[in-house]
Amino acid sequence: MNDLGEKRDADDEVNSPQGSRIAFDDSSVEKLFSDPGLVLQDTQSFWQNEVPYRATVQWSESTRVPIDYENFKTVLAQLKGQTPEERKRHAAYVLSRKVMESAPAFMSTALPHVLSYVPTGTRINTVVRTACFIPPWAYVSEDSVIINTSHRHWNNDLGMVLNIIIHELFHMGFGQYIEPIDFSKIKTPRQIGDLILMGLQSEGMATYVAYRARGLFPSSTVDPDYAMLDNKEQVRAMTARINGLLELSKSESFENMRDAIWEVGSKSRCYYVVGAHMASRIEDVLGREALIETIPRRVRYFVDTHNALALEDFWISY
Repeated sequence: MNDLGEKRDADDEVNSPQGSRIAFDDSSVEKLFSDPGLVLQDTQSFWQNEVPYRATVQWSESTRVPIDYENFKTVLAQLKGQTPEERKRHAAYVLSRKVMESAPAFMSTALPHVLSYVPTGTRINTVVRTACFIPPWAYVSEDSVIINTSHRHWNNDLGMVLNIIIHELFHMGFGQYIEPIDFSKIKTPRQIGDLILMGLQSEGMATYVAYRARGLFPSSTVDPDYAMLDNKEQVRAMTARINGLLELSKSESFENMRDAIWEVGSKSRCYYVVGAHMASRIEDVLGREALIETIPRRVRYFVDTHNALALEDFWISY
């Protein structure tokens, strides 16, 4: 029994008929809200030992987005001053609990949808871990999906959270068909271009697969990516920004471009929106199997397949 409520398993595991294994783990959130004072005594140890927080340190180093450790301590100090009942009503804690409670029903519908967009035989084995008070709202790290239930992106909307877990689970399947990226080895214009194109396919297809699953988990909030995806003028403008990056990659070093790639591709959401538009066009015209076929045949095949179907304003020029 913890301070905040009834006893529960740290990992609620769901097995799929195709051999995939998905577990949901909220143990880090439980530690934060059950005894924030204990965490405050040694926050460094917490960030080193708790999987979502250790992974977030690595995420920060990769993306160059800083972690505000002082704010983390401030929030914990505020929680320490509250009663267990008050902490139990915190929006981030409530949302984390809702994610855990939704796990069985979620996986019975979401996992088959994700698997329908990856090559036959793909197995997804991962742990969906909730966390709070970290910079990103969701990302994949090695064998985990990290969901930050305190992030304002969700607007406390469970449907949005469940939908983005689909996005992240697709990454888990897709990632089995690509080589891990070592940023220190990106030197040539082609390598920089391939990195940009990979962002388009990886984030774009994940966004599209989740977009197609909107009906599974109704949400009162429209995901900003989906609103942009439904706006053709927005997609056209974002395509131009991607093409600008690709043109720049022919003459600039990766170090000189790294911040611009992050800004345009990720922060401005061009990878997500343009790539999703590309995936949509391929499936609409050629069918889902043609879209799935682009995964093992790599990123330039994905781009070439799209370009053969696209109007000139939507071509990806590499």
